[in-house]
Amino acid sequence: MKCLDILQRLPRSVWLVNQHVPPTFRFPLEQFSRMHEELLKRMATLKALAPWPEPNYAIDDNWASVYPYATEVRAGRNVNLHVRILNHAPDRQTYRVKWNIPPDWKIVRADREFAIPPR
Repeated sequence: MKCLDILQRLPRSVWLVNQHVPPTFRFPLEQFSRMHEELLKRMATLKALAPWPEPNYAIDDNWASVYPYATEVRAGRNVNLHVRILNHAPDRQTYRVKWNIPPDWKIVRADREFAIPPR
């Protein structure tokens, strides 16, 4: 919705460029209401299907991720990995993390619970 709002506030003389759509273009004004209506429908569908308190979790495959994504470490050495969590919910959420590590690894220190502010 935020993107639609930004696009709608652009001057009518602005052309849009999309790498997947060969010619530059402008949305006709009536297209904005149609896109808004369709997004509301999709949000309702996602809300019904997703187990989370906010539908954006269902479309953000990186709302929880490990950083760095890939790393190499020699046997007997430590590696620092971090969990990055984006709270899409409108209120503070507590997330519990369970590390699933190879059998011959050892966790030296790991926070297992995080309280993340909204949005």
